[in-house]
Amino acid sequence: MEDTRLSFGDLPQEILILIADQTKSARAISSLSRTNRTLHTLLIPYLYRHNAKRKKGRSALVWAAMYGHEATARVALEHHNPLRKTKPLFVAVEYGHSHIVQLLIDSGADIEAIDKDNYTALEVAVMKRQASIVKQLLAAGANVQPRKTRGAMRQEMGSPLLFYAMRKGFSDVARAMIESGRMDLEQIDRVHVTALCLACWLGPEDVVEYLLAAGANPNTTTRDGTSAPLSCAIAWNNAQTTRLLLAYGADPNLPTNGYLLDINLPSLPLHAIRRGHADLARELLATDRLGRESMLEGLKEAITWNEWSTNALIPGLLHSFVGNGDVDTDQQLRSLLHQACSERNLMAVACLCLHVIKE
Repeated sequence: MEDTRLSFGDLPQEILILIADQTKSARAISSLSRTNRTLHTLLIPYLYRHNAKRKKGRSALVWAAMYGHEATARVALEHHNPLRKTKPLFVAVEYGHSHIVQLLIDSGADIEAIDKDNYTALEVAVMKRQASIVKQLLAAGANVQPRKTRGAMRQEMGSPLLFYAMRKGFSDVARAMIESGRMDLEQIDRVHVTALCLACWLGPEDVVEYLLAAGANPNTTTRDGTSAPLSCAIAWNNAQTTRLLLAYGADPNLPTNGYLLDINLPSLPLHAIRRGHADLARELLATDRLGRESMLEGLKEAITWNEWSTNALIPGLLHSFVGNGDVDTDQQLRSLLHQACSERNLMAVACLCLHVIKE
């Protein structure tokens, strides 16, 4: 007698789908789909459609974003049309899966959406130090302007994102932002300094070079109108940054920054000498761009300090000062000689006597 019994897979597809609808467990449906090829072909797409509609738990797309599984993400995206959920993008950003991020961007993910902590995907990428993803999001047109935020990062995120990356020491993230061409390099943060001022203050030197190469103004000023970049580099005795700024046209005759450094001096050589950074004062002298007032203030300070390191600067300062002389040079030299005698600075007295005699 012929066996006329039907196997489970021989049932009409409509009935199989109805059975799947009544099955509460996705795990059970998945197990059933693995029993034969027909059920697998029918039920796997059903599982993805069912998964895309669920409101609780981790969806297949979120799982793919978390573990960087591109094949699963592509199949799941076929059932998220249009892509309204933003959690997969934030998960992919947080776990650093740049290929999933790009796939979601190409699929229409909203890159300006905010997560439960009120952060955008770009802000999360910056905080998580995901430089490659920062580059992707900027290329996709993500907003770079500071927003009103709440939570633990409120103060940092109240400033432009570039400043946040620099304060955290994320030089790779800062580079990605600078090289994107999307950043306003003259924008100021909450303490009224530009990115270049902050980079000279905090470092590292490579960020300073990125900014200068991208066109940042080396003579930018703070809100009190004084020069910040060069004076900050001198304050922290950073010879490499000082050389970089001078090479890109920083003016050594500008006054120092009283706002950032709590010091207000009329010249940068004076600033370097008072900080005890004789080598940096020598770097400034080597530019041949110092004005007479800057040289004069530097000479006065070197004579007052009367130390070996600062006295070594006096011959160079005097040579430059006399070489750029005017009608008041002789009187100024005699005034400096009187100061050197009062300070008992024998080296300064000797150098000045030679120049006074010549005059």
